[in-house]
Amino acid sequence: MTHQEILAPFDPREAMTSDVATDCVCGRQSLHRPLAHRESQSQREKVTLNAAPDGVLWVDSSGHILMSNPAMEALSGYTSAELLGQHVTIFLPEHLRGQHAQSMQNFFTAPHSRAMGEMDMKLLRRGGQLTPVDISLEHWKVDGARYAIAYIRDLPERKRFEESLQHRATHHELTCAFYSPEMNQHVHENMQLQTRLKEAIAQGRLQLHYQPQVGVESGEIVGAEALLRWHDPLLGSVSPARFIPVAEASGLILPISDWVLETACEQIAVWIAAGTPLRVAINVSAQQFRQTGFSEKIRAALARTGAQAQWLDLEITESVAMTQPEKVREQLNALVALGCRVVLDDFGTGYSSLAYLKALPVSKLKIDKSFLDGIPGDAGDATISLAIITLAHSLGMTLVAEGVETDAQLAFLLRAECEIYQGWLYAKAMKAEDLTALLSPFSSTN
Repeated sequence: MTHQEILAPFDPREAMTSDVATDCVCGRQSLHRPLAHRESQSQREKVTLNAAPDGVLWVDSSGHILMSNPAMEALSGYTSAELLGQHVTIFLPEHLRGQHAQSMQNFFTAPHSRAMGEMDMKLLRRGGQLTPVDISLEHWKVDGARYAIAYIRDLPERKRFEESLQHRATHHELTCAFYSPEMNQHVHENMQLQTRLKEAIAQGRLQLHYQPQVGVESGEIVGAEALLRWHDPLLGSVSPARFIPVAEASGLILPISDWVLETACEQIAVWIAAGTPLRVAINVSAQQFRQTGFSEKIRAALARTGAQAQWLDLEITESVAMTQPEKVREQLNALVALGCRVVLDDFGTGYSSLAYLKALPVSKLKIDKSFLDGIPGDAGDATISLAIITLAHSLGMTLVAEGVETDAQLAFLLRAECEIYQGWLYAKAMKAEDLTALLSPFSSTN
């Protein structure tokens, strides 16, 4: 068979109840065995197939599905009852179905076994998703009728991740059309990062550090941004700029985001109980923000930890805010209804519609660090930063400047009446206990 071939599902719960099905599975020799022996063997085979980690499919020579096991249900999205009697082309994209009949006929005319690793292809799941699979084929003939069994294995997560990274590393995006050996090395490094990151999540090796947010005029700590940190025993300290893209490509960003939310809420509750309530901002990933029921997840985390929504700021990037505007606005309104505040991060780096921005329930804008780097010497950076501050104030928003590293930058922000800043000028991100030592009882109003 060719790359387009798929054979059909094995349903022991339906077909294994008949002696004919049992005899087909066991081979012709089982026809001569005592009935009790055949029934016992049938039961053993049913249990074996139900426990098989691979999808197991059985089709007749016309391509109709006779049986499928539970693993096939998970792989395809169809129940065994739904698959029974369907044509095997149910697993093929429509444009490939015409080619399949001839391929299947060739297989039954000159049947031959195929081992795992010889036939990689994509299976069409219920709902339209294509899933990479590996297929092993077996065949036999009973009373003149030909049958084929396919063992279908979902390609491991590592394989899918490798394909994704390989494509990103070897193709130009168009053409938060080129290849080189260095890129191939980068792919392998990313694969190692993904494996180590998955272990770090499971073993609790991620940490949250907190960078103080300080009143420009008062010099008091008025909040903190929770920033992800990872120290790996093998790789050492890994920058978020390095591992966050890997997390996004592999899907690990979702469990990481959930952990950040829970941990930050726990820390908010600790500071409230200590009499030093502090507003904490967390970064919301694009995948996390687009999840159905995201606001409910926030509500549940607040309830579990005892944190109060008024002390939680949720930062989304400008690019996320400008994607599917109506859905974004609905999601943000649900978050504000909980009592949280919404912060627009990296403002000025995208192409926001000011009319749309005005309609969003955003409390704060953050000036991207790139605009502050040239202040005060770069007139362009100073002009842009001043324009952003003026815009925020005209919309009734608070302004947070990030990446402040010099006294001259702070003096500029003071003259421009920017309310809050964060950066190395005051402190790097630190462990929660270190920030606690800097706090004194106060009530944040920003």
